[in-house]
Amino acid sequence: MIEMGNRKKGKPIRWRKLDNAAKLFPAVANEKENHVFRISVTLKEEVNPKILSRALEEILPKFDTLRVKLRRGIFWFYFEENHQKPQIEKENFYPCQFLDTHRNQNFLFRVSYFQNRINLEVFHVLTDGLGAVTFLKELIYCYLDLEEHEENFVYKPRGLKLLPEDSYVKNYKKMKKQSYSTARAYQIKGKHKKFDAIDVTHGYIDLKDLKQVSKSCGVSITKYLAAVLIFSIYQTANVKQKNVHPIVINIPVNLREFFDSETTSNFFAIIMVEFFPEERNYTLNDIIHLVSMQMDEKISRKNIEEILS
Repeated sequence: MIEMGNRKKGKPIRWRKLDNAAKLFPAVANEKENHVFRISVTLKEEVNPKILSRALEEILPKFDTLRVKLRRGIFWFYFEENHQKPQIEKENFYPCQFLDTHRNQNFLFRVSYFQNRINLEVFHVLTDGLGAVTFLKELIYCYLDLEEHEENFVYKPRGLKLLPEDSYVKNYKKMKKQSYSTARAYQIKGKHKKFDAIDVTHGYIDLKDLKQVSKSCGVSITKYLAAVLIFSIYQTANVKQKNVHPIVINIPVNLREFFDSETTSNFFAIIMVEFFPEERNYTLNDIIHLVSMQMDEKISRKNIEEILS
């Protein structure tokens, strides 16, 4: 973080810029499109909220990426260090609700619990999925350690390399401008719930079985699930209409492994997988083959550098 000026005598203001991806989210977020995502861990025993609260207080000073509040400047948003005490809460509402920072000590993330599950919900301006997973893993590690050695507990971070750098800027390479065009995508339509009601669907799948099925098709889990999603939409769309628009799936790609980055800020790119349903008799295997070819082509160092540029 950068220190600049004094809001109160003797207390410098510590602040930093938003990363290149984060700049979009504050400008477009609202209660309906809140850009909050969730990850969770289910333990074998019921959560002790007192220990969870202490674990959060112990680890947060190590995560400059998350220990911030969002400020609005004259022309742009920026992060400022947040010295308030984080709070946990018992889950009593639907997942990924709008993050009201005024009710959340100005933090841009929320930790909640329900029975034996611990949830972390994050406003995407802070970090991406991998950054959130790193934080939640450290929280669970500290929680379990506290639970076992509460009286003699001393927090020892696990050698984490926590860099809140903007890896987009660091790895930017000027390239010839590319022009991008795509056909209008097929839109999934439905009816709004009365009174803005929310449906939450829980689905469970055995990872061992999923790996086995994906392997039998010769593709990764990501490719397999993307193909299944497209195939499901294709079947529904073809039943209802002819000449359907292309079915397009946006897939986030973690860029850290391409550029040897360890940032805990956002560092991802989006690739588009397009399926043009020119016929009415595609099989799932056909779509798996098409998806796999597109992903192999688009998730390459050359294409990723073009996206960054």
